[in-house]
Amino acid sequence: MKRSHARKIWLLTYGASSPSITHIQLIDAGFRVKECYTLTQRDLKYTLIRLFDRVYVHAINDLMGKLKVISQHLPGYEHAAGITGSNGSMEEHPGFQLIVKHMNESSPLLETWLEDGDILSNSGSLLWGFRTSVDYGQMSKRKLEGMVKEFAAENKRLVVQNVSLEERCDLLALENAENGLKIEKLTEKNRDLKCHVSALKAVVWATDKVHNNESDE
Repeated sequence: MKRSHARKIWLLTYGASSPSITHIQLIDAGFRVKECYTLTQRDLKYTLIRLFDRVYVHAINDLMGKLKVISQHLPGYEHAAGITGSNGSMEEHPGFQLIVKHMNESSPLLETWLEDGDILSNSGSLLWGFRTSVDYGQMSKRKLEGMVKEFAAENKRLVVQNVSLEERCDLLALENAENGLKIEKLTEKNRDLKCHVSALKAVVWATDKVHNNESDE
């Protein structure tokens, strides 16, 4: 049986129809995230994550299962690859190479999130050493038009996602307000119960005193 090692860096491969794995979902699941990159391709998605703490592959698999993510395998690589793949280093992983390519092309298909700064300013990030300058003046008109279409499509997707997030925030705010009212009601009820208990104690104390006086007589 192949031994599993705890890693801080994971490259996940899954179906393009699956929901994207984002830093928000990772944080909600209890992971302490340092960097998160997700690339969407026609058939596959790749998510490269860097955590503050080492985790085992079963924790990654549990997360993908909860998110209903359909894992996919590339030849020679697991769907959740640690810092090294069976064919060599992480840099040789096809998904990593595509992420680097899209980063250097400023592709809208690549979503990036860093806990500190961004890929243009954080010299300690995973992708910093793979950055190259892009000369748009040397690109063909067809290539530039293709990039414009990609940016437009991604911008449309982000607008829809932003609306969805705003709706989620509104829903959470409403739930929070409702919970606040429930807490107030419970606090008031608890206060009434305390008063009732105090009154009962006073009655019991008075009754005991009367009985004691009768006994003395």
